Amino acid sequence: VWRDERGDPEGDIYGARITPAGQVLDPDNFAVVSAPLWQTSSSVATLGNDFVVVWQDTSFVVGARVTAGGEASAPFIVSRGLMGDAGRPVITAAGAQYIAAWDEHQNVGNNTVYGRIIGARLDPTGATLDDRGVAIRANEGGSWAPSIAAFGQNAWIAWQDGGTYFTNNGVWAARMNQDGTVSSVVPVSVKRTEQSQAAVACNGSTVLVAWRDTRNAPMLTTSFFEHGDIYAVIRSCILHNIYGDDYQRRQRCCGQRNGIKLLMELYDHKYAHGQ
Repeated sequence: VWRDERGDPEGDIYGARITPAGQVLDPDNFAVVSAPLWQTSSSVATLGNDFVVVWQDTSFVVGARVTAGGEASAPFIVSRGLMGDAGRPVITAAGAQYIAAWDEHQNVGNNTVYGRIIGARLDPTGATLDDRGVAIRANEGGSWAPSIAAFGQNAWIAWQDGGTYFTNNGVWAARMNQDGTVSSVVPVSVKRTEQSQAAVACNGSTVLVAWRDTRNAPMLTTSFFEHGDIYAVIRSCILHNIYGDDYQRRQRCCGQRNGIKLLMELYDHKYAHGQ
């Protein structure tokens, strides 16, 4: 599934089925939803037969069922956004139900954006089991752009957190359980550089979180955000605190280039004193 402008410059959600051998069953594709206003940020999962698609409809999170034959149901509301705009939803199949997550944000004035990560369980038809959603993380600096992966009947969610929308973000992760509770909310990487675009996967015993990271970017450039590396942390799916491991990984990485290590320590020192 994807955002498509063929029928509307503001975007609809389209889909196509593909066989395990790679044959596209819907070469002309089909519309999951074709509606006025802005449709974007789609995600899809299946429990083994039909599919559930979620996407951002302007400032709501909306879903639809798609049958194995490629027929889409009428859209239904997953979240209207309890405190502000809801968007960037992701969904995974976890046991006998789905778990979805999205971000909500609100500009409260004075250049302050309050953002949080919300999760919810959905039954096999896509109906929400948590009517008001479950707050996974709330942060006055903003929590944005979740990624999700199933872990048995539970799910791991990772996102960028803190700072403004584009600067000084960290990466956090949490486990949402099959009963709707949230546990193991942990900082994966909290540095004084931009960390964003988090992704997460779990193989049943370990979870991998990866993200874009500018800790090694040259300081004296036209644009600091033109540079970025990919960093990762891998731990048990029964996760506790992984901040310490990331710090050690950073020290080993920087230790191979003494100049960069010195530069990053100086950069952190200056930021700590507000200069």
